[in-house]
Formats: sequence, structure tokens, C-alpha cells
Amino acid sequence: MGQHLADEAKKAGVQLVVDGTNVDDLSDYRPGIRALRENGVRSPMVELGIDKAEVRKIAQEHGLSVYDKPSNACLASRIPTGMEVTYENLRKIENSEIIVKSIFGTRQVRVRDHGEIARIEVGRDELGRMFDPDKLDLLDKKLKELGFRFVTMDVSGYKSGRLSVVD
Repeated sequence: MGQHLADEAKKAGVQLVVDGTNVDDLSDYRPGIRALRENGVRSPMVELGIDKAEVRKIAQEHGLSVYDKPSNACLASRIPTGMEVTYENLRKIENSEIIVKSIFGTRQVRVRDHGEIARIEVGRDELGRMFDPDKLDLLDKKLKELGFRFVTMDVSGYKSGRLSVVD
């Protein structure tokens, strides 16, 4: 990913590429950060010591409506370590998460890609929304149309970094 971004920047004549990594992101396992650094991408918020709470505060002070939006890590974090990351996989995950949000009205959603299996995580406070049989039938149909063979729900709810190791 980092090399592709560097190549695109060079083609466009861009001399400096920055990202939104903040100090709190450094405490998680984020292999993508290393790839970005190796390709010259800078993180101004890290360089200035800004954490996630401060990012939200700054956004709110400037009237940005997304100041309290749930965090949303790179789509590649939904793919188990060792499994190939492709544009098609990322698109399938993105579309799956859009479908879950649109059917159930949830804010915090992760669809973990385990090959044939889609494992859905939603915020623990939103789990109750997920148990409408008619909506579940629609979800099953839509995610299978995207290429999953099985659609499952993680009943313990969303937890950051859960896919670092696959059982």
C-alpha cells in the first residue's frame, strides 16, 4: 500500500504526503504505519504529540460534524494476517459494512473477512438492534451476493485489534 501511494504521489507531482495517524494509533499493532513511513509519508499529529481526544476536540471547535464519529481503521485491518489484501477484498468489506449500517442503523461496524465467512462486529451497545429476523435474512442475502458463503455475528461485540491473531 505505501509504495503504491508513493508512486501515485510522484505521478501527480506531489512532494509531501501526510496521513491522519495520531499518538494513540502508535499503541496498536499497525503494520501499515511502517509501510507508510518507509515510503516517506509523514504524520503531523504524531510529530506534534496530538492524541485522538485532542483531534476530536479540535474538530468540534472548528464545527466539524464528524468530531464524534466512531473510529474506523483501515479496511485491511478486517483481513487476517497472512491473507492476501486485494482491491476486491477491500471493496467487498467496505460494501458489507455499508449494508450492515443501512439495514440496522448501527454506527460502529466491522465486517471481518475470513475467506468464505463474514464475521460481523457491532458496538456492544448496538447488539440488540441486530436480532430482527427479517433484517437478518436481508443481510444474509446481500452479503452472500457480495461473495461470502457464510454470514456470522460476533456476539461479544466490536473490539479494536481483534483480528491480529486468527484462531
